[in-house]
Amino acid sequence: MIRAIIVDDERHCIEQLSYLLARHCAESVNLMGAFESVEEGAQAIRQLKPELIFLDVQIKGKTGFDLLEEFSEINFEVIFITAYEKYALLAFKFSAVDYLLKPVQGEYLEKAVEKLQHKFLLRDTAKANVEALLFNMQSKSFKSRRLAIPNIKGFEMIEIDDIIYCEADNRYTDIFFKSKPKITSTRLLKEYEEQLSYYDFFRVHQSYLVSFKYVASYNSKAGIVKMTNDKEIDVSLRKRKEFNDWIEAH
Repeated sequence: MIRAIIVDDERHCIEQLSYLLARHCAESVNLMGAFESVEEGAQAIRQLKPELIFLDVQIKGKTGFDLLEEFSEINFEVIFITAYEKYALLAFKFSAVDYLLKPVQGEYLEKAVEKLQHKFLLRDTAKANVEALLFNMQSKSFKSRRLAIPNIKGFEMIEIDDIIYCEADNRYTDIFFKSKPKITSTRLLKEYEEQLSYYDFFRVHQSYLVSFKYVASYNSKAGIVKMTNDKEIDVSLRKRKEFNDWIEAH
C-alpha cells in the first residue's frame, strides 16, 4: 500500500479524488489525509511521511511548487492535480510521476498509480538484490548452505539443501522446496544456474534447474526427469547427452 495525502484547497476536488481512490485504488493506496493549504500540507508531510502527494498546482494564492520548495530533499513522489495543462511541463521538472487534469477521471488515476507502483517495485527490487548480494558475498566462496533470496518484499533466507527445482517465470524464478511452499524470486533463472551449479544443480531446460539430490528417476528415451515430489520435467534435446553424463558422474 502506498501511503498518500492530498493537498488541494478545493473541498469538492478533495472529495472527488478521495472517492475515486476508494473506488479504483483501494488495494494500492492508503489515503492518510487531505489538507487545504501549503502550510498544512508541509506539516503533514513532515509528520505523516507519505510516499505520495496528490498536489494541486494552485493553492490559496500559492502553488504546489511553493510547498515543494519547503523541502531541501524531496523523498516522496508527486502526482500534480491541475486544471491548467500548461503547468504539466513544470510538474515534470519536479520529477512528477504524472499529472492529472481536473476533473480527475478514474481511468487516468488508475494508470498514474500503476506507473508509480511499478517504480516502487523496481526500487524495492534493486534494494533487495543488493542486500541479498551482500549476504551471499559473505558466504566465503559460496561454501554456505544458505542463500538470501530477493523477492518483492525484501529477501528470504533459505536452505539450499531444501530446493528441489527452480522454474523460470518470465523475469522471475519460482523456487520449489521439499518442506515449504514455493517462493518467487526477483532474480532470473540464469543467475541461479550460475550460483547453484556449485551445489549439484543442472539446467535441464530453458525453464528448469534441478537438484541431483531430488532426482527420483530419468527416462533417457523420453527425455523426462522425475523429481521426488512427482514433478516430471522435460530435458531439452540439446541437454540430454550432457545431462545423462552428469547423472552417471554422480
